[in-house]
Amino acid sequence: MLLLNAEYYIFIGDYRMSILESVIALELVLSNFIRQEGEKRNIGDSDIKNYIKNIGVTGNIKVTIKMLIENNLPSDDVFEKCKSGISIRNKIVHEGRENVNENETKNTLESNKFMMKFLIDKM
Repeated sequence: MLLLNAEYYIFIGDYRMSILESVIALELVLSNFIRQEGEKRNIGDSDIKNYIKNIGVTGNIKVTIKMLIENNLPSDDVFEKCKSGISIRNKIVHEGRENVNENETKNTLESNKFMMKFLIDKM
């Protein structure tokens, strides 16, 4: 639903909301992936929750995924576009950024969709 909302917001030209929705969707999938991988490695629930809370998407998504998956990773371009989208989302939420362009929004959405599919396939 969040991705459908993100696509809709692009369609109507509300790029800020599209970024917010797509990054939230990525964060949900990444959190579920981290939780699942932590359980496989017998990491306690409290430690997993703290990692998600303190690192999660706001930390370095590339490092987190590389620590949990050894090979066949997405390209550096995908990681960079996800990270860029996360940075834009943080500026919207924490600094009130208003100007977001269509191109960076589309790049964020497409990269987030790719990363989410990648993580879901690994679960």
